[in-house]
Amino acid sequence: MTPTTTAQICAAVQGVLFGSEQTIITGVSTDSRTIAPREWFVPLAGERFDGHDYIPMALEKGAAGCFCTRLPRETREDRVYILVEDTKRALRDLAAWYRNQFDIPIVQITGSMGKTTFKELLAGILSQRDNTLKTPGNLNGDIGAPLTLLSLSPEHQAAVIETGMDEFGQIRWLGQAIRPDAAVITIIDDVHLSHFSSREDILRAKAEILENLRPGGLAVLNGDDETGVTIQYMAAELDAGDILLVKRTPIGPDEDAGQLYSRLAELGGEAASEALRLLEEGGAPRTPQVYGPQYQYASMLSREMSPMDWGRPARELVNQVRGLVPWPCAATDVAGVRWKVYRAQEGTETDRIPGTILSAGKAGIEVACGDGRSLLITELQADGGRRMAAADYLRGHPVAVT
Repeated sequence: MTPTTTAQICAAVQGVLFGSEQTIITGVSTDSRTIAPREWFVPLAGERFDGHDYIPMALEKGAAGCFCTRLPRETREDRVYILVEDTKRALRDLAAWYRNQFDIPIVQITGSMGKTTFKELLAGILSQRDNTLKTPGNLNGDIGAPLTLLSLSPEHQAAVIETGMDEFGQIRWLGQAIRPDAAVITIIDDVHLSHFSSREDILRAKAEILENLRPGGLAVLNGDDETGVTIQYMAAELDAGDILLVKRTPIGPDEDAGQLYSRLAELGGEAASEALRLLEEGGAPRTPQVYGPQYQYASMLSREMSPMDWGRPARELVNQVRGLVPWPCAATDVAGVRWKVYRAQEGTETDRIPGTILSAGKAGIEVACGDGRSLLITELQADGGRRMAAADYLRGHPVAVT
């Protein structure tokens, strides 16, 4: 943090100052155990603790002052106190003010999965040209994101800020401080359903990232799944704008969706970096969005094509398994047990009825398909179990050959 006066901090959070207005602050911390001299202490309150109890410790260790919702019973004349209504909000508001002191491109990233991976890739690419600040680890919440912003220094030329959420309004709340030049949504999936009622609700919560995008900013969306698709079809509420850059990559003959996703994360980082450069240089070509049924294909896969139809050709089932690993996974019911199938390959010729289990052994579980060939399942996960090789599964769960 660049040296900042307590008067500036008080104005940023609209608090009431007790003590010197000219005390210089060089950092912000929420941890009384590790706070350093001349840093500012932010006492946070939780269900089982109240950071106000640790104000004396923080000040004794050299903290120049603190936020507080109530003044301590005993105050020190050589320290500064700023009275606020909510210390967490004050931390966010201070980060918002501090961010506005820097005229550098800032990228905000959210998504159900891939946030940290994408952040690391993009920051690594940007760092080849610019001194780039990035969120440390996965400290992407209400505390970590503001603290990352407050670690900006004059040497930084760009920043990549990761933001997570578990409720509506959280991404918007953080975005009001970050005010990104580029907003990235990696992917939307069902990982937040303990907090939301549907994937659509998760999407709407993540899409709050676009509300604080600076004028002329860049939105980076995953155009091959519900993230890009649904946001494009929310046109009445969110203008997806023109396409600035498109990247394409071939799919390897044995590559599954998870492996492809990892490659796409790296490609996305490169594309975001290139798009930011094009925006800086000006005059980048733009292509209007074209909405059509092709954008709905991944959603259809997720919701309608997970169940395996043994009447289909073996090669189509192999491609289905590859295309749905690791989510949502091709699935089949065997003797009343639901299997998610992670690995499979074409087997041998057969004249048995589709769905018949032909063999079950060290090689895997062989099932007849609709084209006179079989499918050999080599890796699976039963409901309530863990992912494992089919041969390992068979040791504890015999499968009847029909």
